[in-house]
Amino acid sequence: MPKILLLLLAAVCLPIAAQTPYLVKDLNTTYSNDTGSSTPGQFMAVGNRTFFIATTDAAGTELWSTDGTSAGTAMVADIIPGTGSSNPGLLEVVNGRLLFTARDVNHGIELWTTDGTAAGTHLVVDINPGPTSSQPGLSRIVYKNRMLFAADDGTNGRELWTTDGTADGTRLLKDVNPGSVSSNPGAFVAMGDNVYFLAAGGLWKTDGTEAGTVKIASVFGRNAVVSGSLIFFEGLSSATSWELWVSDGSESGTHMVADIRPGTQGALDSSYSALGLTPFHNGVLFPANDGVHGREMWFSDGTAAGTRMVRDFLPGAAGMWDSKYAYITAFGNRAYFVASDQDHGEEVWVTDGTDAGTALFADLTPASASSFPYSFVVSGGKLYFLGGSTASVGPLLWVTDGTVSGTHVVSTEFGVSSNFAAISLLWPAGGKVYFAGNTPLSGKEPWVSDCGRQSVVLHCDGGITVHVVRLRRTVALENRRH
Repeated sequence: MPKILLLLLAAVCLPIAAQTPYLVKDLNTTYSNDTGSSTPGQFMAVGNRTFFIATTDAAGTELWSTDGTSAGTAMVADIIPGTGSSNPGLLEVVNGRLLFTARDVNHGIELWTTDGTAAGTHLVVDINPGPTSSQPGLSRIVYKNRMLFAADDGTNGRELWTTDGTADGTRLLKDVNPGSVSSNPGAFVAMGDNVYFLAAGGLWKTDGTEAGTVKIASVFGRNAVVSGSLIFFEGLSSATSWELWVSDGSESGTHMVADIRPGTQGALDSSYSALGLTPFHNGVLFPANDGVHGREMWFSDGTAAGTRMVRDFLPGAAGMWDSKYAYITAFGNRAYFVASDQDHGEEVWVTDGTDAGTALFADLTPASASSFPYSFVVSGGKLYFLGGSTASVGPLLWVTDGTVSGTHVVSTEFGVSSNFAAISLLWPAGGKVYFAGNTPLSGKEPWVSDCGRQSVVLHCDGGITVHVVRLRRTVALENRRH
């Protein structure tokens, strides 16, 4: 183990961009003293505008857009007029237009599109006619200027569909499981000139045509990722349960990597729907339980010989992540994650994929107390995450460039909405990060940060002044050359 040098950094003022972070607009303000929240989310950049979902007392939950200014922020369309909600979601960009799911008074949840105007917002096609929903696109991928997705037309079950964003260009691509029984395609990934997906107990590939949509191998799977020239996924068999599988896109090249946990219990068995595979150095980092050490961090390059435990954080049968997420996120040539040891609570750690290259990165809340970091996202060449909190505003936004000196809390005067029902809490869009910032004055409203150029303070919409400070914290530095 390399020696760890603990440096205590004094609290100092950190100047950053005068325009960041800031409250974009307080959307839900029925009265001047109202702290009701719009709780925005699912931010997606299209050209020079960013679309998102927000809720107001007057219009319910609808689609909004912003150019980053208060004056340039408005609801795109009140799809269900009045206080009713169309509940838009699953935003995606295809051919320069935004596609999303929504419902209106005559249709269930279907595929919609917008050019950013109310007049240009409309239903693409009613895949499952009438008030019944086709529920399109929970798993989807943009490929060759089209979106591949799963939908149920009420006749063929939940099958593979394709769209270019127009009614004429939307069709059933293939009834993978012929008849009314669903194949439930999902876990779409692109590799080479094809898209690969899991459906009906098999790994499939498609070139975007019905004839070119074929089954590669029989295996039940979930959570596919591409790293280097390989597809990694969690595969299921009756003999081994959930273990790590790999494919090079051929039947012979699709197989279990290693039986990490021998027997009928799998190394990737979990009460969670997904433990997560993180592409890293032409392989993957992932939490796994070998039956001896509990759930710890592992690395695999796709071969049995190249599959190993990175570190046994908690020696013995209990594992570091037996009952919690690791949030492993690749950034630069290292990966960041959440862990603890005998001297520190749950904090940000870093690894290069080896035991020797694994260390505490930042002790944001010193000693044995925890900052509980989570929701890591990469945007604009920086890594953002949430951690620590104050009694009035909740979790704080942090940013790092991958160095100790470049790691700081963005502000202690606002927090980020801890809406655990949300798909994400931080949304990279257009090189910036959008989020539902929370203050006692405005509640949970749309904020944006790009942590760019330098200034001392920042005056935000609504008269909020945000000071950016570097918190007192203990940082672990490895006593060796990288």
